[in-house]
Amino acid sequence: MEIQTIKDLIDLWPFRRTLADEVGVSADRVHKWALSNAIPAAFHAQVIQCGVARGFPIDADLIVRLHAKPLPVDNPVTEGQSA
Repeated sequence: MEIQTIKDLIDLWPFRRTLADEVGVSADRVHKWALSNAIPAAFHAQVIQCGVARGFPIDADLIVRLHAKPLPVDNPVTEGQSA
């Protein structure tokens, strides 16, 4: 399964309750992460650690990519420029 959204990442766990228990939050909070397509930065390291412990292909680069806002089409950034 290719991970393209935060929901895809969350769905790697067998149940949202499982991820919630591992990270130390409520299942409702994990459900809200999936609905909003965002995990608060304070939990990124824990999600990565828990995912890696389960053998999931999760790392900081993936978390950053999944949270990145798309660049405006009329103002693309080219190599060597900053956003």
